Amino acid sequence: MISRFKETVRIGHIEIGSGRPALVVAEIGGNHGGDPDLAREMIDAAAASGAGAVKFQTYRTGSFLRRSSEYFDELAAEELSFEDVTGLARHAQQRGILFLTSVFDPESLGLAADLDLPAIKIASCDLDNLPLLEAAAGLDRPIILSTGASEWSEIDEALEFLTSHGVHEVVLLQCTALYPCPDDQVHLRVIPAMAERYGLPIGFSDHSLGVEVPLAAMALGAALLEKHFTIDRTLPGGDNEMSCLPLEMEMLARGAGRIARALGSPDKRPAPAEEDVRRAIRRSVVASVGIRAGQTFSRANLALKRPGGDLPPEAFYRLLGRRAVTDLATDEPVTWEKVR
Repeated sequence: MISRFKETVRIGHIEIGSGRPALVVAEIGGNHGGDPDLAREMIDAAAASGAGAVKFQTYRTGSFLRRSSEYFDELAAEELSFEDVTGLARHAQQRGILFLTSVFDPESLGLAADLDLPAIKIASCDLDNLPLLEAAAGLDRPIILSTGASEWSEIDEALEFLTSHGVHEVVLLQCTALYPCPDDQVHLRVIPAMAERYGLPIGFSDHSLGVEVPLAAMALGAALLEKHFTIDRTLPGGDNEMSCLPLEMEMLARGAGRIARALGSPDKRPAPAEEDVRRAIRRSVVASVGIRAGQTFSRANLALKRPGGDLPPEAFYRLLGRRAVTDLATDEPVTWEKVR
């Protein structure tokens, strides 16, 4: 697919793309159980842990679930009022952390627009919800699109649809819609494959346990990391049981910066700080024994020893059979001025 998307996307004050630290998003989701006070406490904990953003889910249960759904009562209990969401967005702003939310219906999308949120998150369940994608496209801001339970052709179609509606800023998230997700179902190699296929920022919506997998995702190029977050795994409802705690979120936030710095450049050359080490650990051609002027250089009287900086090892073979111009002491470096 020829990319018509930007390689770098700005979400609020943060640039998302290759070579930059991953934006770490604390996915609070429904872990608050519908309690806005608990939600504010979770925002505080996420901000203190160094996360760059918090994310919630905004919906009207009846607008996207039939009452016969086995999940209706559970999600209805976790539903926040639009007034609550507005207050939480303001609280996040006061704490200096980006506020994001998944939207599931035109009403919640309208709220995201009213709050002037810096990006619109479309959950995996709505990857093929073309009316919702069309409405999101009309807001003229970046779209974060999750891809759980999907295949390449469905992602292709969603992206083609977005570009046809003028969207050129998308962050695409590799995701496996299992809660929790076993390690062998995570498929982190999809991240670089997506980057090559689409030429846009790729992130990772993580449902695994622990921090090892998301750290590996960042090392593979994930530009945004979404990780379920709680302050207490024993809280009822939501995804509390499989969510990371503040200390783990702190590890991820700290890791994002370190990994970005460690990834560095694909250009293989000595680092400036390596120059002294390079000379110290490389070898030069030296006399292994005393050599008299006129004597022929051979394997018996030449050696390669540290430090470097004089004739490099590749000169060893070019010296064989040639003669010394001057006397050389044991361990004395051989230079071309001493050779004929």
